[in-house]
Amino acid sequence: MFKIVIINAVPINGGDEALLKATLLGLKKQFNNPSILVLCNNPNLYKKFFPNLELDWDWEYTHLKSPNSGYTFLFKVKRRIRHLLNKFIKVSYYSTLSRMFASKSEKRVYKHLSGCDKVIVSAGGYIHDFYGYKKRIDTLDFIHFHLKKPYFIFSQSVGPFWKKENFQMLNRIFKNANQVILRESYSLNHLKSIGYNDENVTVTNDIAFYLYKDYARKVDCNKELKNIVINFRKWKYEDKSKDNLEKATLLCKKLINKGFKLTFISTCQGVKGYVDDSEFAERILNNLPIVLQTQCVILKDKFTLKELLETLSQYDGYIGMRLHGAILSLLAGIPALNIAYEDKTLGIFDSLGLEDYCFSYKEDINSWFSKVDFFINNYNSYLNNIDIITLNASKQVEKNFKLLKLNRLLK
Repeated sequence: MFKIVIINAVPINGGDEALLKATLLGLKKQFNNPSILVLCNNPNLYKKFFPNLELDWDWEYTHLKSPNSGYTFLFKVKRRIRHLLNKFIKVSYYSTLSRMFASKSEKRVYKHLSGCDKVIVSAGGYIHDFYGYKKRIDTLDFIHFHLKKPYFIFSQSVGPFWKKENFQMLNRIFKNANQVILRESYSLNHLKSIGYNDENVTVTNDIAFYLYKDYARKVDCNKELKNIVINFRKWKYEDKSKDNLEKATLLCKKLINKGFKLTFISTCQGVKGYVDDSEFAERILNNLPIVLQTQCVILKDKFTLKELLETLSQYDGYIGMRLHGAILSLLAGIPALNIAYEDKTLGIFDSLGLEDYCFSYKEDINSWFSKVDFFINNYNSYLNNIDIITLNASKQVEKNFKLLKLNRLLK
């Protein structure tokens, strides 16, 4: 049986769940029901929500570590032996001898990766200089140079990159990929900014649109904009995000005073120990006068993908910062205005022909108001075009799975 390993998945996030679900659907169709294993940063947590998904630890969470049993005395002794072997007689940590002293989880994940046919670096946006990615790049080097397995950077947004000391490392891992499949052109420009220019790069769209055939809700063109799903998140990586709370509060006041009812819903909520946007929603609500608070509802539960689409379809529109809150709203049949906290969102909305319905959170409050007014005033025309927009995007991302069959010679 053809074996595929997906790495760096975070399916507990509703947006990433949509990405993974779409990826699994496409892989099963393209490769005729292959064996698929998903590696992630917390399989013990995720198994509670996805009992039918085969999950294990990402390599960077288990190499020289023991995440399941903890750092027992015996484990520490064995790891010390590995360090000494490496230091004094140059025994590779990946060698059979060194791995004799590895944890059960490391041995298991090594076996998964060494025995697979393809490795897919999961869809999303996490290789950029806001986050740390050195360990993930070490994993890709391990997969390429030691295991000699083909890997595919799949339906991703990459960058921005401003740390020049990382450019050589980044160029290496993109060049060693069989295919680099991007979901918007902004990422292509980020690659060019580090001097990368290779034939293995393709730009399509966000893979969540692959869900169109199986999950999209029928668009009701008779809707009127009355009840709006709204969402804001903390974005701690730039100073300009400090006034997000104030802007969000002012926007909510404006919408309520215009007669709209607001329901706070996020793709990130309802899981203890994980990011929860409902906490930020409560801060916004507390900033509103009591009389305006009565026009707001905060939903705090975690939804499955089907539940989230069904819930979104019951409202008339979406205004928010979560990219996949917006994309899933479109699949649920309601217009979406996205407040971009990263330029990946601007790029995706550009590719959809919806550039007028997306703007950066960095813009001033008057610009926020102007964009919202445009959304309200053009609601009906937007509503009537949702189906063709999502259908075209779904056809575009079908190419992603065909690209997974292309193989380049390992360098």
